[in-house]
Amino acid sequence: MENYSNSKRDHHQSRAYATILLRSAFRAAEPIQLVNARSEIFAAVVSVLKDRISESATKAALKFLIEVSPWGRNRIKAVEGGAVAALIELLLESDHCSSAARRATELAMRGVEVMCGCAEGRAEVVGHAAGLAVVSKKMLRVSHAATDGAVRIVAAVSRYSATKGVVAEMAEVGVVAKLCLLLQVDVSWKSKEKAREVLRAHSRAWRNSPCIPPHLISSFP
Repeated sequence: MENYSNSKRDHHQSRAYATILLRSAFRAAEPIQLVNARSEIFAAVVSVLKDRISESATKAALKFLIEVSPWGRNRIKAVEGGAVAALIELLLESDHCSSAARRATELAMRGVEVMCGCAEGRAEVVGHAAGLAVVSKKMLRVSHAATDGAVRIVAAVSRYSATKGVVAEMAEVGVVAKLCLLLQVDVSWKSKEKAREVLRAHSRAWRNSPCIPPHLISSFP
């Protein structure tokens, strides 16, 4: 049993080290190498996220997805590798009680934002039972950076993926209430502008929603 535990620990350490090296290698890579990153690489990085091997491995995996996914069709490769679900699960489990945990939450939120740069990524976010809900939950609770990222995610979904069902869900899970509240507190000017844009775009659907507290309706632009 002890040998099995040692073997498992060694395996985790090897995967963590490999992830850190992989991120370093891609940071020094030429654009053509970034564009041609293989799907298997993204699947392996996502598996590191899912397995929670170590804080350093998780951080390296998150930064890899953030830095490499925007190149070429890499977003789609990451999404197909399960990145969105892994990022959402990480957000669901994050407690942001320490600076390291808050940083991981910020990176995970940024990762979701990057995935929302393609239709496939947005579809995964709105298709996940906790996707919009966890983005809303983290808004105004972690840091300004996490809030800014959450607002950009909501704005992307609102602009490109706002079916009738998605618009209704945004009210039901508290996204709309958070956007209204955001206009009343100290956040970045850009986030307030994006919040106003989203509220304006769907105000007709949301003004009479029973999911929105009456005192927040007055915040509608």
